[in-house]
Amino acid sequence: MALTGVFCTKPFIDLETYSTTQSTLHSTFAQIAGVSFSIGVLTQLFFTTENNSKLIHLTFFILVIGLSAIFGLLNNYQGIAQRILYLISFIWLIEYYKP
Repeated sequence: MALTGVFCTKPFIDLETYSTTQSTLHSTFAQIAGVSFSIGVLTQLFFTTENNSKLIHLTFFILVIGLSAIFGLLNNYQGIAQRILYLISFIWLIEYYKP
């Protein structure tokens, strides 16, 4: 996830020059982080024994997948979807992640 901050993404406004390599690397590392996070949520879902915890993990998994889909489908709302996705992810990490 930290590597997504190292490489710049494509600007929101059309500019003639920007690094397509950095944009591609940013997107690649963001996808790897998203898949890894989703696997982490699923791992917690499958290895917990409490039904209430399973429901919480399932809910967060559905939110992460849904917001990721919105991020990819609605170009005009990517920034909002990304911030909500980060908020949901941090809530899960802080409150429900058990190493």
